[in-house]
Amino acid sequence: MHKLSLLVALVAVALVGCSKKSVDGTWNIATDAKTMPPGTKLAATFSDGSKMHMTMDMDQQIPGGKAAHIHGDIDGTYSFQGDIMELQADNVKFSATGLPDSVKSVVEAQMKSINEQTKNEINKEGREKYEKVDDNTFTLTGTQSKETFTRVK
Repeated sequence: MHKLSLLVALVAVALVGCSKKSVDGTWNIATDAKTMPPGTKLAATFSDGSKMHMTMDMDQQIPGGKAAHIHGDIDGTYSFQGDIMELQADNVKFSATGLPDSVKSVVEAQMKSINEQTKNEINKEGREKYEKVDDNTFTLTGTQSKETFTRVK
């Protein structure tokens, strides 16, 4: 009887371990968000079961036929409540390179505002329905967009 109880306990522990969602790793993100400029590259790294680092890179055409590069880093945490994945941004920092000196100070001042707006938006809208497609793909569906995450190999 003691062996049977031990076996049942081990199976229960194994089943609980298998049911935990794990997204640890680095992922490319494709989004259907209408607000994201074409060519924007998004990526996320999830680690330690709760830490999140996201990046955004895009080139923006500026007068004179040149392109400025905008880069964003978002650090925070994530958690699951059932099939809902919650993202919480703690620190957001956007920067731009390739700007002409004539607009550099104006754009840098705007970046501070964009940092705060992005952080607030993530923290307000950061609860999205999680759906695992396979071991290398999952989706998050929110009120305004759907993102597809593909594992970087």
